[in-house]
Amino acid sequence: MTDRTITKDGLVTKRHDCRQKMLHAVFSSGIVFLSGTMLLNIYHTSPSSTDQQPWKEYFLEFIMIFLAVTLGFFPETVRERLSENSKAKELAESLYKEVYSDSIIVQRIMSIRVRKEEALDYFINYMRDGSLANVSDRFYRSFAWSFLISSTILFEPTDGMLNQLRNSGSLRYFKSNKLQSELEN
Repeated sequence: MTDRTITKDGLVTKRHDCRQKMLHAVFSSGIVFLSGTMLLNIYHTSPSSTDQQPWKEYFLEFIMIFLAVTLGFFPETVRERLSENSKAKELAESLYKEVYSDSIIVQRIMSIRVRKEEALDYFINYMRDGSLANVSDRFYRSFAWSFLISSTILFEPTDGMLNQLRNSGSLRYFKSNKLQSELEN
């Protein structure tokens, strides 16, 4: 690259001088070129004492800013309410599924317990009144149900979702105070 350029007039000038003239012209016009893009350079001058805004304009600016901030809170509140409602619905569905599965397990345990009690009643009555010389097949089945099969019947509820609701403070999503107090206990 040479340091000299030839202008339209045929004059030979130094490249450095041309750049300086061009930069001076660009900066004085308020336009700045950076890597092929044009940026407008806007100069703000501070208002002089003769250009002060009247109080009405300040009040109007205050009202506009106040309205913008206030109107920004409304969509945020609506969005938060919608998200809380969907979260409450998800938690209620999970809690319902947990209680439903527990109720199915309780029904099974209760039917086993009823069958075991019937077998015990038959076994006790047979021991009181019957002879051990002629033992029926029902005696062996009732003996097996009474002492061998399902000797311990325990129910342990699944309380994962309930514990999560209690510990995370998510009970507040449920609107019913009665339901909240029942779930806390």
